[in-house]
Formats: sequence, structure tokens, C-alpha cells
Amino acid sequence: MRISYSDCVRVRLLRVSHVQASRSIGGNDMKWLGWLLLLCPALCFGQDKPPDPDVDPKAVNAAIDKGTQWLLNKFPQNKFPEQKYSELVLLTLVHAGLPPEHPIIRDNFQKLLDRNLSDTYNAGLRALLLEKVNRKFYQLQLAEIAQFFAENQCDDGQWAYSGRNRKLTPSVYNPVATSAKKKVLPGATQTMDEGPPPGKEIKLPPPVRSGKKTGDNSNSQYAVLALFAASRAAVTVPKGPWLEVEKWFESKQNPDGGWGYDSAEVPGVGIVTTDESSGSMTTAGLTALIVAKFYLGKDWKNEASVKKGLDWLGSNFSVRTNPGGPPLWHFYYLYGLERVGTISGLAEFGAHRWYKEGAEYLIKTQAADGSWKSLSPLQQQLTDQVTDTCFAILFLKRATPPLQKPKDIATGVTKKTDETPKPDMKEKDQNKE
Repeated sequence: MRISYSDCVRVRLLRVSHVQASRSIGGNDMKWLGWLLLLCPALCFGQDKPPDPDVDPKAVNAAIDKGTQWLLNKFPQNKFPEQKYSELVLLTLVHAGLPPEHPIIRDNFQKLLDRNLSDTYNAGLRALLLEKVNRKFYQLQLAEIAQFFAENQCDDGQWAYSGRNRKLTPSVYNPVATSAKKKVLPGATQTMDEGPPPGKEIKLPPPVRSGKKTGDNSNSQYAVLALFAASRAAVTVPKGPWLEVEKWFESKQNPDGGWGYDSAEVPGVGIVTTDESSGSMTTAGLTALIVAKFYLGKDWKNEASVKKGLDWLGSNFSVRTNPGGPPLWHFYYLYGLERVGTISGLAEFGAHRWYKEGAEYLIKTQAADGSWKSLSPLQQQLTDQVTDTCFAILFLKRATPPLQKPKDIATGVTKKTDETPKPDMKEKDQNKE
């Protein structure tokens, strides 16, 4: 069954009013819960079992705990001084297992919901966050984010740093009530086991493009992640954006199989042009291609462009640096490495067990205060200790959700990596309200 945008808006406004009214009852109880969370001497944020049997789970959990505590200490008033931190820090804390009613999540989530869409990175991370927190309740907002990206796709198939402002339908913070911790199987992510099934399918209307000519491969990756998150929530993205993503990244793949940044005007830096293959941009290219081909119904594992990209990643593999690229993007690259490993279902790139090597490196190099940071003279302009610590925790948590169609999320089915999805995007209603 499909429902229209207008139907979604009417239903969601009624549901928001209902949630707000119900929250006025028992508000004191929620305040007491918040104080109790703050007074807890120790919280365990780690994962139950890392996705590699030879990785010490206690060491992984300890690193996640220390990193999470560092983030909490960094923002003692539960306020973010810069907007660039909001989505990334909240996504990290939610994946790390911080209780949903902790003030830093509760207080900042509503501000995030009320903020217009504009910046590509934050909008992409917001989609990942909403899908993680409650994919069914925020389905309309996820559809609106997907429409924002469909409309702001550049003529060449990329995305730039920003798009036309878009206001989301008003909503409230409504996390899924989670039960006791579930055991996470090696190689699995928590995302596939948590949250409600997707709602009724929402089909996006044809986009009216903004008219931008070109963007860059990094912003494009986060736009693809937004479309990916919306698709997991039963939002049907038209084939057009996926086809253009596929065409762009295949046309710009270097002869060695990797990808560069391409060219864009970076805020605070100026025009940056980098065509040489790097780890950070090759993981971006692979993520975009695999996701696009999956939703186009193609057997992405047997596509030449994907094979070449994976070969480059295996041949140039490193967790100690961003291979072929500046150290500024080291931890950004590690989060991208996790993403490709998770969506591809591969435990190894070349002869390298990527999670084992990455986890051991992060555990060894974590600072005494629990943080991580890359080494670069440009660090304070583009990345910093907060962003690098978030990327490290997201790697350790293996935070990227798997490639699944909505009906498989609803039934708890995990697709085998060698199984090719069918091209039909018309999903039946998985959860009648």
C-alpha cells in the first residue's frame, strides 16, 4: 500500500499532538529519570560482542566507554557550541548506547528536529539518526530529507555542500522504548535488531532540481546515506537519482580502481581539487555505488566497478593512515572503511581483516582522556577532536546499518551478501496502524 505526502502530513500532525499531550502526563517522572541517569557513577556504552572473534570485546567496550565519557565531559552543559556537532555527536551517543532520556540527547534532539535542512553533511547524518532512533515515527521526515536531496542533486549526479533550505514537518522526540540488551552476533549490527518495522510505503514525487552544476564526492556520499536511511524506512526513492549516482561514480573511477575528491569550494579553505585515489574517497565511491546498485536491483557484487574499487581498497589497505590522502581525513576514512565493510558483508579487504586491525589500532592509539584526533595543520578548520572521536566510536560500534529492503527489516530477515535483490520497489504494508 502506498500513501501520499499530504496523507502523511495530516496523520503525523495528529500523532505529534497526541505525543505532546501524553508527555505532559508524568513529566516529573521523566525529570527524575534524567537526574538518575546523570547520577549514575558508571554506564556501559559498549557493544556486546565485536564482529571479529579475535577482537577482545572487553577492550572494545572499554574504548567505547572512555570515548563516550569524553564526549559527555566535552559538553557538560549538554549544549553544542557549534551546529556542525549536533547530528554527528547525537548519532554517536545513540549508537554507543546512551539512554534515550539522557539530557544531552533529549534536549538537543528537539532542536535538531526544528532546524531547517540546508547543509549536506548534517542533513545526511540526520537521516541516519532518525532511522536509527525510530524509523517508523520519523518516516515522513525521512521522506522529506530524501526529497531535499533528490531536489538538490547536481546536474552531474553529485551533491554540493548545501542546498535550498527546507523545513521539516513539525515533530517531537519519540525514541523507541528498548528492552534489555540483546546479544549482537559477530558481524551483525545492532540497528537491524532494534526499532519498529517500517510503516506504509511512501513514494517520493518527481524532484524539481535546484539547478546546481556540480558538487564533490564526499558530500555526495552523505547524500547517498540519507537516501539509504530513507529507503530503509520504506520511502521509495525514484530510480533517477540512483541512476545518476551510478553513472557519476563509474565515470569518475580512476584507472587504478580508486576515487579522488574531485573539485569543490570548501568553506574556509577555497577550491580543492584532488583526483588521485585515496582511502577516504574510495570508501565514499564504493558506498555510493553499492547502495545505488542495490536499490536499482542489480547484482552489485559482480559489477566490474565495485570489484575494482574493492581491489584498490585491499591493495592499499591501512588503518594507520588515510592511504593516498591527507591525514586530516584519517578518522573520516576509518568510518568509511567500516561502512563499506558492513554494507558489503565482507570481513576482509585483500588479506586484511578490517575490523580486527582497525579496532586494535583504535584501542592502542586512544588518548588517556578517551579521545582520538588526527594530525593535520588544517584540523581546527575542518575536523577536530570531537569529530575524530565520533568517527572512531562509530567504527568500533560498526554503526552503519546493513543493506536490507523494508520487508526484510520488518520480518527480521538478514539478506545473504551473495543474494541479488529484485528490482521491484513496491513494498506491501508491513505494519498496519
